[in-house]
Amino acid sequence: MARVAGVGMGTLYRRFPTKQALIDELIGDLRLRLLELARAVSGRSGGTGLEELLTAVGQVQAEQPGCLPQLWNSSGAQPQALTEFRELVVSLLSEAQRHGRIRAEVTPGDITMVFWSVRGVIETTRTVAPAAWRRHLEVLVAGLRPAGDSVPRGVLARKPLTETQLRRILSGTG
Repeated sequence: MARVAGVGMGTLYRRFPTKQALIDELIGDLRLRLLELARAVSGRSGGTGLEELLTAVGQVQAEQPGCLPQLWNSSGAQPQALTEFRELVVSLLSEAQRHGRIRAEVTPGDITMVFWSVRGVIETTRTVAPAAWRRHLEVLVAGLRPAGDSVPRGVLARKPLTETQLRRILSGTG
């Protein structure tokens, strides 16, 4: 890891005395990035910010699969960033609901579970079908829509897993 960072082992150990300290630094950076994304989509017209955030967070998770186990809850890194991120999610959800894009009964906890669900799909499929999370998210967002909503519907943009991909994932040979 030190070689990849372009520093010597001594420098790495002085900066990060434990493996957890290094992981916390990475998690903290990711949480700050998530907060920046949430801030960037806040105030989008028509209540579209939540959907943009869901996709952007999925992309961040897909880019950093090694950090996923600690991103959402088990690291103490940048707790204020995670708290503010969650507050912005509440606001984005409320705005999406006000504009009729998301069912009224959807809760912030449901959105948290969407993030976790996408995480699980990324962890499970990334070696065989790295973009499978995108279709999964499309299906989830379609399920969050109110019945009889005014948002245009159509076919899902992302292709499903092929039978070969699915067999490889299920067999653990991916």
